[in-house]
Parts: sequence; C-alpha cells; structure tokens
Amino acid sequence: MSQAGRAPRNLGRGSIINIGSVYLHLAYMLSKRVTIGVTKAVALDHDKDGTRINVVCPGSVDTPVIPKDIADILVLAQFIENTVLLGGRMSHAEEIAGIIAFLNGPGDH
Repeated sequence: MSQAGRAPRNLGRGSIINIGSVYLHLAYMLSKRVTIGVTKAVALDHDKDGTRINVVCPGSVDTPVIPKDIADILVLAQFIENTVLLGGRMSHAEEIAGIIAFLNGPGDH
C-alpha cells in the first residue's frame, strides 16, 4: 500500500487487494479496521485511473494455526456458529484464494 500512493497514475489498470478481518479480538480487530479504512481512502484516490482496490475480510479460516479443540474457545465457536454465509462453518484458504484471484482477474468487478 505504501507504494500505491507513489505509483504512476497513467497505467489505466491495476489491482490492489488487502486482507481485513471480522475477528472479535479488540486489538486485532482495530488493526484490521485500519486496513479497511486505508483501503477505502486509497480506492477513492484511485477511482478514476482504472485501479481496482478491494479488501477481503474472510472471517474464520481453517488453517493449521487454528486449534483442533476450537469448540473450547467459546467466543470463537459462537462466532463460527453464527456465520451465515457459510452455513456455520469455517472457510478454507482455497476459497479465499479463489475470491482474491477473481478480484485480481481481468474485467470490472
């Protein structure tokens, strides 16, 4: 993102994708909210030059760092249970990668 402000604006194309979050831990959430805010500001700054700027907020992603006894973490378990879009399950990294590939692909999104 720091280079985006210095990039030439005559390219007529481009894509910047940031990763945000909807996780509930306060300090982590605040840092990701900054990512979302900066993404919106940069998107407004580049709205006329053909650069698409997006933020992806995947929620809970099933990765090796997620403990297998996740049911014991009450707040996280409740968050996952209330996830509407995925039917109460964690997403998989491949699903998030697919979204990012779509956003980074050709065409208007």
